[in-house]
Amino acid sequence: MAGCSARSTVFFQRNAERYEGLVGRSLGRRGMVFVVYLVLLATTAVMFRQVPGGFIPTQDKTYLIGSIRLPEGATLDRTEALARRVSDLAMETEGVSHAAAFVGFNALQGTNTPNVGTVFILFDDFDVRERTALEIADDINARLGALKEGFAISFMPPPCLVWARARATRCTFRTAAAMATVRCSRRPTAWPWR
Repeated sequence: MAGCSARSTVFFQRNAERYEGLVGRSLGRRGMVFVVYLVLLATTAVMFRQVPGGFIPTQDKTYLIGSIRLPEGATLDRTEALARRVSDLAMETEGVSHAAAFVGFNALQGTNTPNVGTVFILFDDFDVRERTALEIADDINARLGALKEGFAISFMPPPCLVWARARATRCTFRTAAAMATVRCSRRPTAWPWR
């Protein structure tokens, strides 16, 4: 054990002496050290502009999540009417193939209230569509901004998904061909796009 301690002491002593020598030589060449420091700062600034701002880059997961909120006390029928309108606006957007609305279900909070809803907006396949998910989301949000009945917004899902447990009181599935309203009696166990 004494040998190990003596070796580590010698190791740290040598490194401390090397560091002192490096600092002493650097202080003798202050101008050059300052120039190197400025180059490193400039390189850092350029790299901050080049690298994407988020930790995880934007991912096209082939769907959007739409959130609907009406004033407190709004009925389920009013919320369903707005969900149908949001689904229609989404379906009119180039690159969208399906929209599934869950009225009374808030996917963000995992709660059930009659004045909220969630719309899952599915895109066409990559080989069919020419637009990115961000372009489609911007187009849909521009259309949703004109709605007066309540607040609606669409956004891309997070890169790392965590599913909350919740039940929807009424589900509306819309496709280009047909529409149907069904009651959901149990929690969804699998999503159609997984």
